[in-house]
Amino acid sequence: MVFLTGSRVPDLDPPVTCQIHLSVEELLAAMTPCSADVNEIIPVERPEAGAYLCFTSGSSGHLKGVLCTHGSLVAFRKDHEVRLNDSLGRRIAQYMSPGFDGSIHEIFSALSYGATLVLRAPSQKNPFSHLGTADAAILTPSIAAMLDVNDYPRLRYAYFVGEPVSQRICDSWAGHKAVYNMYGPTETTCGATIKRLQTRRPVTLGSPNPSTRIYIMNDREQLSPLGMVGEIYLSGIQVAKGYIGRPKETESVFLPDTNLPHYGESMYRTGDRGYWNGDGELVLVGRSDRQIKLHGYRIDLNSLETHLKSISGCIDAAIALRDDYLVAQIQPAYMDPAAFTKQLRDVIPAYSMPRYILPVASLPLTSAGKTDYRAIASHDYGGSHGPVAIPETFGARLVQEAIRNVFGLSPGAVINMTADLFHFGGTSIQQLALSHKLSQERKYDVPIGVLFDCSSLQELAESLESLDESTEGNHAAKLGDLGVSPTEREWLHKYSHKDGSPAFNVHFACTIDAGIDAERLLESWNIILSRRRMLNSHYMIDADKCASIGYRGSPPRVREIGTVDAIQEINTLINPFQGPLIRSVISSVTSRRSSSCSRKSDCCTIMSHSRPLRSRTPRPIGTHPHPMKIAFWKDHLSNYEMTEFSIGRIQGRSNWSGSSSFDEIPDNTLTSMKEFAQAHNCTMHQICLASVSLALQYRTAACDIVVGAPYLNRHSEEDQNVVGLFLEPLPIRIRYPPTQHGSHEDEENVSFIEHVKLSSRDALAHAMPWDQLRTHLGHKAQLPNQSLLDVMVTYQEPEHVPLSGIAGLRPMSVVPGGAKFTLVAESTSSDMGGLMLRLEYSDECFGSKDITTLHKLIQIALQGIVGNREYRELREDLRPVHM
Repeated sequence: MVFLTGSRVPDLDPPVTCQIHLSVEELLAAMTPCSADVNEIIPVERPEAGAYLCFTSGSSGHLKGVLCTHGSLVAFRKDHEVRLNDSLGRRIAQYMSPGFDGSIHEIFSALSYGATLVLRAPSQKNPFSHLGTADAAILTPSIAAMLDVNDYPRLRYAYFVGEPVSQRICDSWAGHKAVYNMYGPTETTCGATIKRLQTRRPVTLGSPNPSTRIYIMNDREQLSPLGMVGEIYLSGIQVAKGYIGRPKETESVFLPDTNLPHYGESMYRTGDRGYWNGDGELVLVGRSDRQIKLHGYRIDLNSLETHLKSISGCIDAAIALRDDYLVAQIQPAYMDPAAFTKQLRDVIPAYSMPRYILPVASLPLTSAGKTDYRAIASHDYGGSHGPVAIPETFGARLVQEAIRNVFGLSPGAVINMTADLFHFGGTSIQQLALSHKLSQERKYDVPIGVLFDCSSLQELAESLESLDESTEGNHAAKLGDLGVSPTEREWLHKYSHKDGSPAFNVHFACTIDAGIDAERLLESWNIILSRRRMLNSHYMIDADKCASIGYRGSPPRVREIGTVDAIQEINTLINPFQGPLIRSVISSVTSRRSSSCSRKSDCCTIMSHSRPLRSRTPRPIGTHPHPMKIAFWKDHLSNYEMTEFSIGRIQGRSNWSGSSSFDEIPDNTLTSMKEFAQAHNCTMHQICLASVSLALQYRTAACDIVVGAPYLNRHSEEDQNVVGLFLEPLPIRIRYPPTQHGSHEDEENVSFIEHVKLSSRDALAHAMPWDQLRTHLGHKAQLPNQSLLDVMVTYQEPEHVPLSGIAGLRPMSVVPGGAKFTLVAESTSSDMGGLMLRLEYSDECFGSKDITTLHKLIQIALQGIVGNREYRELREDLRPVHM
């Protein structure tokens, strides 16, 4: 292969795939006049022959040579608008670097159709001076942002390439010039789509060029429906043959066109994500490699940049990942970073806030005119907007000491008070611990909602100084070693009601590979069971019907049996008054000591109560909730009456009987949910809440339903060391449209998902112990019917699935019978990318046909919500399913 440059550069090494290095200057100097008769030269058409070799911009870190053919180049330039509106006498600026395929577009558009290629004069220091004498030019949006469109009155056509076009750039240029948005990677011969942009109209990529086919496909390489986000694949004659000298990389992205195989053409996997809108135009969402996971949160950097650019006065912005935090540069240089940061906190979640924000005159650019994210990430931000000196107040000292204690920092560690909890990698457990630590120091309850509402540690410090101290002294009561918490009492009451139900069994079952030493596993297991006294506990009821904890003489041990029926085992009830509250079983299909044994099966059913690991450590109980919380819940749940569902039957249950039904959510729907969550700053759980609520009440003109969400019942620092699940329900009331329910004025125009997000946030900010909430509201459960709510919605990420990802251990998908609530919608995301929806339902309220229909309703609701459908449209989408 040959490496061709404009001139010989001594210190420029050619790519490893090129054995020859030539320069245009050397070739011209070595040329001799041609003696042959030009008229005798007969051209030969070879459309499959290579026309030019171009190297990608290297965003992946490796330059890759792409060979494009004569046929692909000619096909690309058949359309007049695509080839820069060229014609005889028209002047086309040559601005793009020869190493960028945009220069191929400039050169061939001008010279193939009689136009003039306008070069920048070497004497001109201004690299844009020749644009003033041109009729058409290709620019990157980053370059266009630096130029004043009024400086180039002759320029009629501007083509933006290489980067997403912001609405601001579109509006500033499209009012003066004919502006086109062109999209297409190097691997597909310059361009695949073109769109004439208009001011104040949404920016899209338009429709495919006549010589290109575009597919939106999911992770299984299946076509995605209209409106669903997927990966962009390009197919047709313009697709290159692959990367020179890189067969493995070629094989991974240059694939056979499986959608139209009879053409015998390839399709290129771009790595870009997008969807088809209602007008049949392609909308670019961003690149897959611009989606990151930081401190456990998924962040779309492209979406985040859009929020930065929305701040008043910001001309342009770019954000990059540096180590384990984000950095940003904004234009113009005179912007006040402190004021910018304050505004930004109102539009983005705290975990996505950049640690440093640097105002600059212009963003760094690559040689191809694109934003240089590597330069942004590696910049020295020592003097940028970061840690700021904060007045040393009582609240500030309190927060700093609590932060050092909870996050294990040294006593002298400097705390950036302008930062937020997410800069410390704060998890929900650490937030609870911080809430408890601050409550201890202040001698009254510091609600976790205060932590959520404060956008910085300084704001948290100020809040602590202004909090009402009406709950002072409420940490005196202690649970002790034998006492039973309110959550345990409720569980015990439910488990004992009408002989109980296996639905309350918390279990884990898995298969174990033969490579694991079963003998040592059994020995270790028994050691653990013997060390934890609370695993040997049981409940006792005295004559006054008061519950307490008792302990058996000998610890529980693992049972070894020849064969085990996992379903039967997890459906076997445990007697809470005899104990132990944990049952462990290990079995093998053949003899456990047989050398031919290839697999062992381990089925473990766990029932544990909420007791500290160090059982003598007392923990506080009975703290009174803040009056503001009580007032919120009385208002939030006032006048609520459980209404009929659009499917199934609302009726009083007489027992715990129930079943479970599974359904797999398509990968493309899951991907769209994640991208929607990023774009709208909501959680996956909130999307699930919205879809289940809509599916249950889509026939009513207005939605009014209370749905439960699991809330971690860990109200103290000691609680963090408790073995046991004991999640409490957090009631979330969803009333939509809000105008029909006396809502605040600022809620009247919000979308359905935005309303669900606000309702979920408010409920979490005012969370209080379940037993206290029911007491203050005067609700009492009539088992097996629950009070306040009878529907639960949960969502689990892969990292929350017990023991997932351990080599040699494969969890078994088994569930106990029965139903804890009328309906539980449990969505579980796997580390393989799938999403499983389990519906646990009461047999008295739902039939099997109802549940089959409900699965369909939830899926359609999910697709409509992430497809930005209006509430009225969502309800209409669901009607045909249940007719």
